[in-house]
Amino acid sequence: MRRSFTLHSGIAVGLSVVLLSFVSLTWLPGPSPVDGTWWPVPAIVLAFVLLATALYPVIQNEPSTQRGEFKYLPNRVKAVVWLLIALSVAMIVLTAAGGHGRFQSPTVEGGRYFSYDQSTSPRVKVELSRSQYEASTESQQRLMLSIASLMSAIAGGVVLGNRGLRPQDAVSG
Repeated sequence: MRRSFTLHSGIAVGLSVVLLSFVSLTWLPGPSPVDGTWWPVPAIVLAFVLLATALYPVIQNEPSTQRGEFKYLPNRVKAVVWLLIALSVAMIVLTAAGGHGRFQSPTVEGGRYFSYDQSTSPRVKVELSRSQYEASTESQQRLMLSIASLMSAIAGGVVLGNRGLRPQDAVSG
């Protein structure tokens, strides 16, 4: 049992770190490292599955039995989980404040760039310059990967909190 929760929390925290690394790479000049690749979608699905499997035991328990075992974890472990959550939220906020969220679903059709402009009602399909297309695509990737990173960090914290090192475990183990 302890091995499965360690693996689960390790995968969740590791996935969060990897996704945050790729989010930070999207701010570098040049083409996005995740542009045109297939792996972000499975990473998001994995983050969702990790969060769902982490929350399932919490939802199944009675509220009176949920004691918040997170407090028994070492301070460094808690700090890492909180840091990942804070960085993920910060990336989401910075992306939302960036202003590139005006365009939705950018596409390439015949060598020209199009997107739906969300600032108009009803939404209108507009042509974009290459730089607007790249900025919009990177903004969407940043948001998508930041949300997946947040879900993974929360999953890791929930798993560690539910099955973390309790005082009686530390004495006996």
